[in-house]
Amino acid sequence: MMKTVASSMKSAAVLALLAAALAGAADNGFQACARCHAAQAAELDSAMAHTLMRAENCDVLKKHPRLTGEKDGYSYEIVREGERSIYTVRKGSETVSARLIWAFGEGNMAGQAYIFQWKGAWYDSRVSYYPEIRGLDVTMGFQGEQPGNIEQAAGRRLDVRLLMECFECHTTGEIKDSDLDHVTPGVLCDKCHGSSAPHLEAVRSGNAANFAMQKLGKLNTEQMANCCGRCHGDMLRLAANGETGPITVRFQAYRLAESPCYNEQDRRISCVTCHDPHQRLDARPADYDVKCQACHHAGLKKTCKVAVHDCVTCHMPKIEPPEAHHRFTDHQIRIARASAPYPE
Repeated sequence: MMKTVASSMKSAAVLALLAAALAGAADNGFQACARCHAAQAAELDSAMAHTLMRAENCDVLKKHPRLTGEKDGYSYEIVREGERSIYTVRKGSETVSARLIWAFGEGNMAGQAYIFQWKGAWYDSRVSYYPEIRGLDVTMGFQGEQPGNIEQAAGRRLDVRLLMECFECHTTGEIKDSDLDHVTPGVLCDKCHGSSAPHLEAVRSGNAANFAMQKLGKLNTEQMANCCGRCHGDMLRLAANGETGPITVRFQAYRLAESPCYNEQDRRISCVTCHDPHQRLDARPADYDVKCQACHHAGLKKTCKVAVHDCVTCHMPKIEPPEAHHRFTDHQIRIARASAPYPE
């Protein structure tokens, strides 16, 4: 009973915080969803809800008022000035300096990247913040590129298509006419379940049953992989980017589909079998054992001869791509041998 009360108080506190944070934001249906789905709405405390924020609201930049780094002869600095964070790149007498507008990623695991405007154009920063080094280094995707001038050293100029691709996976709701002033940051209810507007109207009119929201739990494994893969990297994303090698460990949906045991109709190997998108990522390997044992137990499938616990530590090894400063869990489930090359 005490635990239930404490959980309810925590959920109420989170919802109150989120309601305040979303006051005046674009209509995303979150507050209305929260009235009936309080437990799920507590997702605003999840990493998905914090996958995009304005630079002035960014905790990483508040906690680290001066960040520095050096790469390829260029020096990088982000300095907090009041509510603003100023990004400066220098080499000799050349300088690019601009205010950071958006921060991508929560910055607790795989780093945080930034978008700024310079001379009327949008750019993504060539360097990101990495918590493992508590400083700046080259943004993933920029590795191996040699800047030819100070502008390229500062970042990559984004046309409308690239700009919208950046925001598509980090916002909720439609972005109209590339208007970034009124976007809803973070992944909230409508992003995965579809527009809540028809359902909410049906609820008000007493006809909710005819306008139910999309229930992801009813999707088969392939449908779920396609849904999550829109942002977490499926084969289409991989082909479009032309990325190969260890860097593909970031594309969880693609890597999972490459597993020998992957079955598009078997829900036991679906994304949501192991991960509840309404909660923060569970980092304890032992907690996933029961998922593995749903298939791999005596009399059903071949069982492991080495161990009966912490399965993912061997069969989903962590890989650190070059200069990533983070070890990502490889979702290609397999017998990973120490001497084996990275599987493509």
